[in-house]
Amino acid sequence: MDGIRIVRAGRQWTVHWNAFRHYRRSLRGRFDVVIDEINTIPFFTPFWAGIPTLLLIFQLAREVWWYESSIPISAIGYLLEPVYLRGYRKAPVVTISKSTEQDLRKLGFQGPITIIPIGIEQVAPAHSEKANVPTFLYVGRLAPSKRIGHMVQALAQFRQATGAGRLWLAGSGSDRYQRAFECRGRRRVLGPCLRTGEAPFDDRGACVVDDLSTGRLGTCCHRSECVWYAGDRL
Repeated sequence: MDGIRIVRAGRQWTVHWNAFRHYRRSLRGRFDVVIDEINTIPFFTPFWAGIPTLLLIFQLAREVWWYESSIPISAIGYLLEPVYLRGYRKAPVVTISKSTEQDLRKLGFQGPITIIPIGIEQVAPAHSEKANVPTFLYVGRLAPSKRIGHMVQALAQFRQATGAGRLWLAGSGSDRYQRAFECRGRRRVLGPCLRTGEAPFDDRGACVVDDLSTGRLGTCCHRSECVWYAGDRL
């Protein structure tokens, strides 16, 4: 695709080993620099690639360990992140925010850090009638670190104070976690006021959320995780 060859191998806990093995067997000596993207666990390319490494990192994951893993894995991940990032302290870094740059500097990063904010595609807003009741929309991954339970609790408090309100959750996640917050919604007597479903993607990789309530919400976001609230202005 556009001169880019994509090689996929392994799963969440084996992709790093597969990348190392494939590079050593088939790719070594063919490139001038490697871009090492860290999403929780790094590829440790400064130790085996033999060429300069450019680090791409969106955020540190220390706090996420407590939400996404159980003890003792969560505690181990929390403690090890500053340790395994030491190998990248002199590498040039690309990140998306000033806060991540500051976090990396606190860990002793000495190389240049370039901040490139995430871009968005301009889309034509949908022209439609707003919903009759206040409607909140979340678009993103359904996971503990996204505080979905807090949203459900906030909806219950909002409905208790105003007598109306709905929350639409557009995204996917583990069945176990989804059942947990749906059960919480039932305990709070939210019933049909809480809906979940996986948002579709068009051929541009854009997530299009439409007709999520009796009034069209016409909300659109990119495939990267994001949060949108739509409906009646509060």
